[in-house]
Amino acid sequence: MKMHINWTVVGLLILVLIACQSENTGTTAIADNDETVAPTAVPTDSTKDVVPTVTLSPTATTPPTATVAPTPEPTRPATAVPDEAPTGLFTLASQEPVLAAGDGGEWARSLHNAGAVLFYDGQFHMFRNGYQSLPGNAVIGYATSPDGLNWTHFAGNPVFQTDDVPYADVMIMASSVLVTADGTWVMYFLIWDTPQTPGAIGRATAPSPTGPWTPDATPVLEVGGTGAWDSKLVTQPIVLPDETNSGYVMYFTGVDQKNVARIGLATSVDGISWTKYDDPATDAAPFAASDPVLQPGGPGEWDEDGAARGRVVRTPDGLVMMYRTPALGLGFSYGLAASEDGIHWTKHPDNPIVDRAALPGSPTLFFPAFVYQDGTYYFFIEAYNGQSQVFLLTSDAPLTATAPVGETTVSTLVMELPSATGGLAVDAAGNIYAANIGVAPARNGREIYRIMPDGQFELWVEGEALNGASGNTFDQQGNLLQSSLRANVIHQIAPDGTVTTLVEEGVRSPVGLIVAPDGTLFVANCGSNTILRVSPDGESDIFSDSSLLSCPNGITLDDAGNIYVANFKNGRIVKITPDGEATEFATVPGSNNGHIFFLDSLLYVAARRANQIYTLSLDGELMLLAGTGEAGHADGPALQATFSLPNDIVASPDGRYLYINEAFPTNGVTNSPSVIRVIDLAPAP
Repeated sequence: MKMHINWTVVGLLILVLIACQSENTGTTAIADNDETVAPTAVPTDSTKDVVPTVTLSPTATTPPTATVAPTPEPTRPATAVPDEAPTGLFTLASQEPVLAAGDGGEWARSLHNAGAVLFYDGQFHMFRNGYQSLPGNAVIGYATSPDGLNWTHFAGNPVFQTDDVPYADVMIMASSVLVTADGTWVMYFLIWDTPQTPGAIGRATAPSPTGPWTPDATPVLEVGGTGAWDSKLVTQPIVLPDETNSGYVMYFTGVDQKNVARIGLATSVDGISWTKYDDPATDAAPFAASDPVLQPGGPGEWDEDGAARGRVVRTPDGLVMMYRTPALGLGFSYGLAASEDGIHWTKHPDNPIVDRAALPGSPTLFFPAFVYQDGTYYFFIEAYNGQSQVFLLTSDAPLTATAPVGETTVSTLVMELPSATGGLAVDAAGNIYAANIGVAPARNGREIYRIMPDGQFELWVEGEALNGASGNTFDQQGNLLQSSLRANVIHQIAPDGTVTTLVEEGVRSPVGLIVAPDGTLFVANCGSNTILRVSPDGESDIFSDSSLLSCPNGITLDDAGNIYVANFKNGRIVKITPDGEATEFATVPGSNNGHIFFLDSLLYVAARRANQIYTLSLDGELMLLAGTGEAGHADGPALQATFSLPNDIVASPDGRYLYINEAFPTNGVTNSPSVIRVIDLAPAP
């Protein structure tokens, strides 16, 4: 018998203190579970119910029947009326826990969680972790259930424990389980060593779920090298088959030396030897050797403190992940992300999906398990409120879909462009040109970046003449016309990047620009509250000085030659007819407009301070197109997406996509660096 460290000073309060650091310290191994994949073969018996994340082919060998004690009664029936989680996506199956402390035996009398759960052979199988302190010597028990609510415990529990693993000095926890085609049961577990020793991921096999379980001689996944994003801890594995069923994928939590948690990906042919995902586009620390696939959120986002404990399931429509923020103040809330390829993930706009308010007594949420079976998601969560209890929440919603077919969606093209939010313009090839106006109050940016449709970008033009590069547009010859707010100049930039002065007379703190079909240029003079007209031969005059103009910012033209101006200092949209008559056309929420763009009989307005995008019909009907009004960068369905001081708005050459620049910070003050967002107006069916 291996001697274990005596953690006598660790009491139940340490559970809260350490678990809040679980992704942040490298001393907290985490018991999570999911439908996992077998490391050798893929089950193929179409008559069997299989692990929900595993896509099986038609002829599997039936695994040995587990010996489960026939006498114990199910844990408890579900009697309470279900409650919905705050988002409405998940419903609490019962206000009573499906597993309470002591259910199944003395080994689970104190702290416990659902560990690894899978649905196989017509029932749920749970490999439950039980322990008296955290960290401490953990044991793993086995139970079955027909419905996820009522559990029958194996009389011979526990079936596996820390003592059985030679290289686990303190603790192991079951995290993922699967069954291979030859009937072998495979468990992936996290390893918790001393606080000074990094955690790793281990693997064990058994002929049946009740054992005997035999661990591999060494861990199957270990921490990254010095300076890597996962150099401090790798933990919480979930293993799934790849899409071709010829190998396996593992999602795991990695923690760096700064205690930042991210979710990574590894692949394997046999489930034993693993290769971490490495994006070839990143070759500098901390992502030189491998890369995470899910990062923490940006400033102000609910998950800005980290992304951890990813529980991934495979569904007919793609992959779905539940993941946790390590922020104790939020009670360790869980959010949702979806992916088609397993590498690029879209976070749900309503995150967090499950928080402490979803459960009776508002407990702190710790170790989860996640299962998908026959159209229903089962989310088992350890709730701690003086003692551990396991609750079940379910959902029948299509969590893989970011939006219904044909619905307008929002995505992110560039997350951190090194530029403050000036103007945007699009050339005939679909490249986007983003002007750096500079950070307020100086606003002396002098760069223009060119962004390709795939999100790659480069510094295109830089020069002293571009002092406060703000609004811009293209003329019929393919030249970029660029306002310089501080220099009081409109520049012309040739396709080769050559910068020349186009007009200075009458220019006063210029922002928005628009070119009429006859070549006439109209300039929104924020500094003088005027609209300047510049003829094709360079002559300029004041076209409108209406008192309705208040720091005119954005400017556009409809097909009839009417000008529409978006005021910066209030929410007013001003219409100016071809003969110069100005009227108040509409008022947009937020009292602080960005730019305005005309496309296919609609006006699109960036309501900057409202963090929203609106449409205006030519009859003056105002409708919300995108944005909840909260500051953020959440992608997804347009009305669930979030923006942060959206500024300019332009369209792709085919009119399908709108491009918007916004501030990366969400404090409502700083406008640099910037983010380039995309609104897809016509998603493909």
